Amino acid sequence: MSPKVTIDDTTEYGYLWWLQEFKQTKSYLMSGNGGNKVLACPDLDLAVVITTTNYNNRNAHSYTDEIMGTYIIPALKQAKK
Repeated sequence: MSPKVTIDDTTEYGYLWWLQEFKQTKSYLMSGNGGNKVLACPDLDLAVVITTTNYNNRNAHSYTDEIMGTYIIPALKQAKK
């Protein structure tokens, strides 16, 4: 899970695992067609599986990223306070 390639400001790639931040929370994830994702966020003791049917949709990953960054991560951070 070590980064090998930098994709953008919040995303790196390391041999089959993506390393991505959501709301300053590091996550490790596997990503599949249609926006399907399996994510681990060690700082929140969190594992998330998102399944979709957006196959071959160019924007599918942005949809699941929005779910994580807008709803799941903020809700868990609020609950931990």
